[in-house]
Amino acid sequence: MSSSTGASSTPTVRDDARGGALWKFVTKLEKLPGKGGNFKWRCNFCSVTKNGSYTRVKAHLLKIAHQVIGPCLSVTNKDTLLFKKLLEEKEQK
Repeated sequence: MSSSTGASSTPTVRDDARGGALWKFVTKLEKLPGKGGNFKWRCNFCSVTKNGSYTRVKAHLLKIAHQVIGPCLSVTNKDTLLFKKLLEEKEQK
């Protein structure tokens, strides 16, 4: 869905119809069976493949502590500021 780029450049920005502002920074590989918004996805920064919902994408990219998903080691402080700005803008809409 989104094109993958190296950690040194900003990934392609694309709004996702499902509503999560940070989905645009991962590539959805496949919808997982069952209800809910679980996908197999690949981080556009570190290229690790994970399974889970938007909550796990958010935890991975924002390096939220005490989450099973693990932090993205390739996200910079500048990237984190961008993510937080996007989340704030999304909440204001």
